[in-house]
Amino acid sequence: MLRAPIEIALGYRDLGDTTRAREWFGKARAYERRWALKWPGTPTAEAATSLRAETFVMEARWSEAVTAYEAMDRALGNRSNQAEIWLTLADLYERRLGKPDVALGYYGRVAQNYADTVPGATAEIAIARREIAEGRTGEARARLASVLTTFKGEPAVAATALYHLALAYEREGKWEDAVREFNTLAGDHPTTMYGLSALLHVAERYGEMGEKAAATSALERAAGQYERVIQDYAGTPADLAARSYLVEVRLKQERWREAAQVLVETAERFPDSEAVPAMLLQAAELHEAKLNDREAAARDLEALKRLVPGSAWEAEANRRLEALRG
Repeated sequence: MLRAPIEIALGYRDLGDTTRAREWFGKARAYERRWALKWPGTPTAEAATSLRAETFVMEARWSEAVTAYEAMDRALGNRSNQAEIWLTLADLYERRLGKPDVALGYYGRVAQNYADTVPGATAEIAIARREIAEGRTGEARARLASVLTTFKGEPAVAATALYHLALAYEREGKWEDAVREFNTLAGDHPTTMYGLSALLHVAERYGEMGEKAAATSALERAAGQYERVIQDYAGTPADLAARSYLVEVRLKQERWREAAQVLVETAERFPDSEAVPAMLLQAAELHEAKLNDREAAARDLEALKRLVPGSAWEAEANRRLEALRG
């Protein structure tokens, strides 16, 4: 019930009606404020206050979001919600307002007051990221090693810490140590975002270093990992993500037919994914431009039309079909 006016605002935003969306976000904030005043000191008041602050984020009104979250922290902050409030504020200050020093202060509060919790680990990793950027890699590695010791049973936390540990070694110029950590990351956490990207990162870095043979080998290792994830986690989000990475690898290898095949198979297995229309369009481009297979390109475009009738994607498919057959 508390989210009802927010959902209306989001609906108008998704339709591109910014005027009505702005109007309903304003109504939503007034609505949440009434609930907070009606039930002071209750979970309902806390939820309403949090939702009110979130509406500013939804509208990309970052300064007002910070003001709202800081007011929430002063009025309702407690042991059960304060870590998340501080992490939200840290993220807003760091990524949206360009004030990393203020963000660091909030990360420090979370790390100090919520040690041995997932929010605390999140803050420690954020601090380590800052240390890596400043070249203080030894401090970062020690911090990340501590996180890994404490949170080895938390895959998302461990994967993020391993990724940043590898980056710390890379920043130090200890490339072999970095590769070791990237390999560990890919092996131990193959379905996470960082685990999926690790081997591709290694291949790209070898390429930048001019080590062609190592880059070629690393790309094939990455492809093998993605094929295993596709097989072992079929039908899951990890399967879909691995397919996207596998396409990227095959494109780098200039193995156009295999890339197109993965794109078409992905469209067949994940027809409801928002990524699929673009994948079918990319498959058509590969079939036409790289493989000179206009018939296959036409099939891809016809499949796109059937998938999203009446959409801008269908219009683009029709345009390309006309060019193909002209």
